[in-house]
Amino acid sequence: MSKVCSRWVPRFLKDHVWETRVRCLQKFVHRYDREGEEFLNRIVPTQSCIWKIPGTPPPKKARVQKSGGKHMFMFFMDRKGMILQHQVPDDQTVTASYYSKVLRRDLMQA
Repeated sequence: MSKVCSRWVPRFLKDHVWETRVRCLQKFVHRYDREGEEFLNRIVPTQSCIWKIPGTPPPKKARVQKSGGKHMFMFFMDRKGMILQHQVPDDQTVTASYYSKVLRRDLMQA
């Protein structure tokens, strides 16, 4: 046996499925309002990986939408909290010189 992960396949949900999901989420929010953080601590996330026998097809999983892409951020903190947040431009490599430049430029302005 081997462990495999689900493949993403596009699909469209029917109206009755959306309505059911909305009702479930509303119940979830009401329960969170009543029980608070302790409710979230009891949630067990599900995994997309399963054990399968060789020769059987892998499981399929629906993809809701395409990812918006990756963004890199730099966060500067001290013991009192956040000092600076900086979004790194696309296609910019964070090197020691870039890091120092951002630190000098943005912290001197603050």
